[in-house]
Amino acid sequence: MNKTPLMMTVLAAFTLITTEDSQAKSMKMEKCKINGPDGKSIIKARMADCASRTTSCAGANEDGDPNAWIYLPKGACGKIKGGCVCK
Repeated sequence: MNKTPLMMTVLAAFTLITTEDSQAKSMKMEKCKINGPDGKSIIKARMADCASRTTSCAGANEDGDPNAWIYLPKGACGKIKGGCVCK
């Protein structure tokens, strides 16, 4: 079995994840949780930019996951009702 394609896939995925986080920081982005009045997230299923306490990878969240967050331009999160900046 040739392991080269598998290793290339793993390396590409790691590079993409690392690059995405670096780009967000360089573009002055911030992590934003947006919860409705019921405490549930308004971020739709499979649309979060994060791994949370309940999911292991970005895009794996379910509707209403209160730990889901997305990257937004710095300052935008505070303009959204129910939005809070994650640390």
